[in-house]
Amino acid sequence: MSTYRLNTLAVAVAFAFSAPSMVNAQEASAKAEKNIEQISVLGSRVSNRTATESSSPIDLIDADDLNKGGFTELGQSLQATAPSFNFSRTQVSDGSDLFRPATLRGLQPDQTLVLVNGKRRHNQSIFGLTSTVGGGSAGTDMNAIPLIALKGVEVLRDGAAAQYGSDAIAGVINLSLNNSTDLTTGYVQYGETAEGDGETISAGLNRGFELGNEGGFINLSLEYRDADKTNRAERDTGGSLNVAPGTLSDEVRWGQGNAESEFTSVFYNMALPMGEGELYSFGGYSERTALGNGFYRNFNEASKNVTQVYSDGFLPQIDNEAQDISVAVGFKGEINPDWTYDVSAVYGENQYDFTSRNTLNASYAAEYLFNNPGASDADIAANAGPTEGYSGGFRFDQTTFNADINGIIDIGRSEPVYVSIGAEYRKENYEIVPGEVASYACGAANTDTSYPSVNDPRVNLHNVAFKLITAFVLKLQTKAIVIVTQYM
Repeated sequence: MSTYRLNTLAVAVAFAFSAPSMVNAQEASAKAEKNIEQISVLGSRVSNRTATESSSPIDLIDADDLNKGGFTELGQSLQATAPSFNFSRTQVSDGSDLFRPATLRGLQPDQTLVLVNGKRRHNQSIFGLTSTVGGGSAGTDMNAIPLIALKGVEVLRDGAAAQYGSDAIAGVINLSLNNSTDLTTGYVQYGETAEGDGETISAGLNRGFELGNEGGFINLSLEYRDADKTNRAERDTGGSLNVAPGTLSDEVRWGQGNAESEFTSVFYNMALPMGEGELYSFGGYSERTALGNGFYRNFNEASKNVTQVYSDGFLPQIDNEAQDISVAVGFKGEINPDWTYDVSAVYGENQYDFTSRNTLNASYAAEYLFNNPGASDADIAANAGPTEGYSGGFRFDQTTFNADINGIIDIGRSEPVYVSIGAEYRKENYEIVPGEVASYACGAANTDTSYPSVNDPRVNLHNVAFKLITAFVLKLQTKAIVIVTQYM
């Protein structure tokens, strides 16, 4: 008898619908494209330069390669197919339950320039914690773009900064959106871990339609994912009212694993010939939630707990919510057979909000007991302040205008001179949204008065809270400078 243990169990169903003759033609076309050189938009200013002619090495990854690993998240798929790309998984680190840091060549997330159809993609609004991968930086949220919406990915690692600037030190990743028509593709996937948790249901759908009779199209993508949490924590020795500190708890009270999450995304890609040029547009909307965990607060931590509310301590939870919006509109065409132009405008916005649950602000109960020395345990619990509430948020938006002209000049040699002229204007705004007063106040009155802890009068909660808030504010000040950058 043999026993097999699987880390993950997954069942997936993929489908594609179209006319039989069209499927055969498209399959034949796809096989033919495998045998010819692909044109890359990275590594050169020449629009018709193939990957083999580029002066820098470029990784070309098509949709088939992205889907071979069975992943439904773009970040995970790229990690399995793109060299030097890492999509680390972190827990108990605030926003990392939603925004997993994506790094290239081991450098910071914000040192990788991400493009969509050759246009700059905006960054996420929340900075990574300094104790995690990508700490202190805000990279691009790779998972905001549905995997099913992609036709392929190009990765430029060497020489990227020389062509794209200092925000491409690690490299450039260009995500090419699907432009197929008259073909419906999709998938449904279910999976869970060997421990019986982390049940995940994913579904995606893509469909393209022709616009007019001159090669216009619009391609639509929809993706949905719902995942339960996982927990690999063990029993702790923090103790409780009935269990002495240093003794194993009766049950697992910490949380260490993937957060319970839900993700919905809609994307589009379109182009419409107009006169001698082409009007194009692409963009999308995604919404994501994740219920993550904090560090467990032991019952005897005077500065963090009130035993009249949580007699055995508590595990705070962070309800993360994020929204991402992007839209690009442009027009490109030929001035003459040797010269082309491209004018575009791109807008991107990322919002992040978090609400704390199953928590408290210990200074509320401390202030109440100080003003009401004879209060009962029930009175203290009733006046200990809210146990959940909005804790704050972040906003980032970016607007970019581009105008490019590319062409060749014949100087009488075997190879012409390639010329590229361009201008860009970019404006970025960053904002921190304050949370409810109870998320940071020193007591209900929020004054400078010091109050002793309810559980240990030797602990001055005001001083503890003041130090924590001061450290938090200083940390935010180093990150949350409103940036308005203009390039001409």
